Amino acid sequence: MVDRRDIGSWLQGPDATSGPDSSYPGERLGRPEAGTGSLARPGRRLASLLIDWAFCLLIARGFFGPEALQPNGSLSVVGVLVVVNLLLVGTAGATVGQRLVGVQVERLDGGPPGLLKALIRAALLGLGFPALTLLWERDRRGLHDLLSQTLVAVR
Repeated sequence: MVDRRDIGSWLQGPDATSGPDSSYPGERLGRPEAGTGSLARPGRRLASLLIDWAFCLLIARGFFGPEALQPNGSLSVVGVLVVVNLLLVGTAGATVGQRLVGVQVERLDGGPPGLLKALIRAALLGLGFPALTLLWERDRRGLHDLLSQTLVAVR
């Protein structure tokens, strides 16, 4: 007997949980589906970026004065964001915002990113490249993560 669920599933297309391409984000990278070591969800990543942006606004204001908060001074805030990401991710593996939301940047093998990968990642972040792939890349990695061979994992 044909049931409404059978017709509904046919109309909706293939089930997102079946087939070889439907694994959870991070499975291809050897990461668990949830908990420590799993890939951070976009909401956590956005929250950490907003915290870092606020932190960088304060730093830019302190170094460059009130002009840093004006529309024409916004590049100074981006510059501070790049430097903060380079230094904190390169040495501690996470920015202030990432620590507060419980995530960290790692190499694909789980080790700390180091300064070179952090430099690549920070430069691309400053150019706005993460948004190009973050939302549709299967493993939730932005272009800055893909090119620097890093990922953002739950601590």
